[in-house]
Amino acid sequence: GKELRQKAQRTLSFGAASILCAIVFLIHANSDRYSAGIADYGFSPVFFPEILLFFWLGLSLLLTLKAWIEIRGLKPDAPNVFSERSYRRPMMCFGITSLYSVLILQIGFLFASMLFSITFIRLFGYKRWAVAIPIAIIFPVVIWYVFNFSLHVPLPVSPWFSRI
Repeated sequence: GKELRQKAQRTLSFGAASILCAIVFLIHANSDRYSAGIADYGFSPVFFPEILLFFWLGLSLLLTLKAWIEIRGLKPDAPNVFSERSYRRPMMCFGITSLYSVLILQIGFLFASMLFSITFIRLFGYKRWAVAIPIAIIFPVVIWYVFNFSLHVPLPVSPWFSRI
């Protein structure tokens, strides 16, 4: 009934926003800014991120298709519940992801990722700060370390720590 339709419509909205984000990031990853360094590594610095972005795009397409099929399968006499509430969380996710893509170039990967992580953790309802804060710090630091020192793929750096 009504709850299933709301859930499917939220999923459809989130999937569509996620597709849009993946496309924006793929376009950005293929900009001339990242073309330098191909000769150094034998492949582009965006090779691995592109793999992840295509995986993200594929999963988003599947999620959107699943939600669309669910909506089409519901009874036609079910009330239309495309309400502001059904769009609120997906639009917040889209906005936070867009802000993250801007902040990553302004304050660097590490700080932007920490802010992004804690915001998403809280947005999706996790209430325990004692767990959320360490996750929001440790995960970006590990990713930053692996990319910079193991894979030798530099990530955007904060202007405050450009010597790291």
